[in-house]
Parts: sequence; C-alpha cells; structure tokens
Amino acid sequence: MLLVFAVSQAAAGPSLVFDARTGDVLLAHKAGDAWHPASLTKMMTVYAAFRAVRAGKISLNQKITMTKEAAKQPPSKLGAKAGSKFTVDFAIRALMVRSTNDVAVALAQAVAGSERSFVEQMNSNARRLGMTATHFVNPHGLHDPAQVTTARDMGILAATLIHEFAEYRSYFAQQYLKIGKKKLRNRNRLIGNMKGADGMKTGFVCASGFNLVASATRNGRQLVAVVLGHKAAGPRTSFAKLLLEAAFTGNRRYVGGSGRISSIKNRAGAPANMRKQVCTRRSVNLAKPDELAGWGVTFGKYRGSLTAEAMLDGQILLTRSLIDGGSAGVVRLSGNYIPTIWSMRQQTALKLCSHLKARDSHCEIVPPATFTEMARLSKKQAAERAAKAARKAKKKKRRKIKKKRKKLKKSTKRKNVERQ
Repeated sequence: MLLVFAVSQAAAGPSLVFDARTGDVLLAHKAGDAWHPASLTKMMTVYAAFRAVRAGKISLNQKITMTKEAAKQPPSKLGAKAGSKFTVDFAIRALMVRSTNDVAVALAQAVAGSERSFVEQMNSNARRLGMTATHFVNPHGLHDPAQVTTARDMGILAATLIHEFAEYRSYFAQQYLKIGKKKLRNRNRLIGNMKGADGMKTGFVCASGFNLVASATRNGRQLVAVVLGHKAAGPRTSFAKLLLEAAFTGNRRYVGGSGRISSIKNRAGAPANMRKQVCTRRSVNLAKPDELAGWGVTFGKYRGSLTAEAMLDGQILLTRSLIDGGSAGVVRLSGNYIPTIWSMRQQTALKLCSHLKARDSHCEIVPPATFTEMARLSKKQAAERAAKAARKAKKKKRRKIKKKRKKLKKSTKRKNVERQ
C-alpha cells in the first residue's frame, strides 16, 4: 500500500538549537516568530521560585497550601484537595515532571502572595532577561491569546536556568515523580531514552501544538533544542532528538546558525493557531504518486505519518544547504511511512546521502526506476482500495435494509397481537 503526503520545504515550526555554555546558535528556523508557550510557561514559574529561594523568601522544605483557587484549575493537575500541603521542593518536581497546573497556582501564591503579583514578577523577569517578545498572563500556560513567546526567548530562559541555577539542574532531569507508591513518568520522553538527555520542559495546548525545550549533555558539552508547534507528542520528541543528535555529531552550524541567542531578532505579529491541525484533524495532505520522479532519497521508515513528516522537516532543515531542488513528502509503503525527497539530480542525491551517512544518519538513494514502480503499485492499490470500499458500502447497505425489514416485521407482529 502506498500513499504520498505533501510536505512543503521548511514546513517545521519554530526551532532553535544552541550551545548552553557559549550561547552560540547552531540552528535557527523561525526562532523569532511569536508562539503560544503553553506549559513551557512553567520554566519561568520555577525560575521565579528559585529566585525566591535564593533570596530567602521561601525555602525548598517549606510547606505550601493547595488553595481553593489552585485546586479548581483544569488538567494537567496533581488533583490534591484544597487545604492539602506539600513542600516547595515537591511542587517544583511536580511542575517539571507532570506539568501540574494546580500546583503552579499554589506555588505562585506562596511565592508572591497572589497569582496576579506572581505574574507581574514573571513579566519583570522576562524584561530583565531580554525576552522582548514574551508576555505572561498566568503561571501554568493554560491558553490565553495574550500569553506569547518565541523560540529565541525560551532559549534565553533555558540558558539562564542552566547558568544561574546549576545546583537545581536535577529538577529538570527526573524521569519520574514519586507520589507514595506511584511513579508518574516525565512527559519529556527524551529523558531515559536519549543518551545524555537531562531536561527541560514540555508544553501543549491546542493553539500552540506540542512544544518542547530539550537539553542533553555529552562529554561536558550541553546543547539545548527549542521546538514549537508539532502535531503530536511523538513527532515533537523525534524532531528534537534529530536536531540534538545532528548538533552533537555534526560539529557545525546549520540553517540560521550564527551569532548568539540574543542576536536573533523577534518578529512582530500574532502567533499561529494550531488548533485545526492539532485538535480538529491531525493529518497530512495527499499528493499524487505520479509526481514521484527523478532521483531521490529516503530517511528511514516510521510507523506514523506525523513522525515521518516531522523527521522529513528536520532533515530538510539540517541539509538545506545541500539540496538544490526537488520535492518532499511522506510515502506510505507496506504499512510504513517513509520521509522522501524526489525530483533531485543524481549528483545531489549522492552527495546528500554521503553527508548523512558520514554522520550516522539514515539515508537511502532512490533511482528513477524505483519511483516508477512505486507509482505503478500505487495506481493498482488505489483501484483495489476503491473496489474494497465499494464492496464494504454495498454490504453495509444490505445489512441496513435487512435490519429495517426485521424491525418492520416485529412491529407488524406486535400490532396483530394487540388486535387479538
């Protein structure tokens, strides 16, 4: 079975990769575009909490109370009853691992006396750090049209947390949150599944799509990726991992990779609204298999179309300087989804795959004859699917008629009994 999905070049959402120690930008794509942060907001919430601890206003062992206002927050949440108490230490862990909205409000109230005062602190911190396009409305990230940021600004916040509060880095790297005998897994699935992964935070609301700030350290070098606007959690994780792995092994700058994080310019404009793509219908658009032609390359096989789409977007970002033309999409073949670029020159395909394989990244060259065979199989299988659908529709119609007749017969029988 073969289907092809259209994916425009550079279709990925805002993306940023940088060296946490130096601040050097290794990759930047739409990093100054306005975006809704969702629960990435909680990175600023814990930053403000860390500052309060350092200033002696609160302590990590101090007990805070789940207020009625905090307890009524919608999920994700801890679900503790109003009046229950827990430490600041536990609150920070709950925010980083399970993104608990009720705990975010309780912590904000404990730090600043009220949620409103705490949000003022958040925005004051953002201005002081140079997060020029960021505005917070709440401490948890539940959607508000006025709550905005950029990948650049989130990169600045991540770097600040790493440098200013190095002693608290373990909060971002926890694989689980323990509550009694329960172990709740971190929503950042890179932790425990990628070598060196050590933070930082996930985020999701329908308007923002799936966001992630991810960090990893290898041989003393810590890199951070900020990826925004993915259609699902799995593709978000795979995309971030691809960028980080490439940055570790490539030892070079990629598209937009120049200068420091602060040198990236934020752009004016309203954030994109991902609700339709993420929460209404998560899909990719069909393209005609007949378009597959010329030389091409593929980047592995995946079980999901959205993950394959994300990996294709990532490879295009990482190798854009080597691609001098062609079309890109996701091919479904024998139950797998394959990120593909076609209509390339043979020399370009060979150069691209040679470059990727030298960096331990999967790439296969596809000659024109293979694309021709794909198109032939696609037409054949499309006809088979159409015939199967027609038979299924006919069978369904027969069942419906049969059910209707049975119901009518039962009704007639009941009426005859009543007449007797």
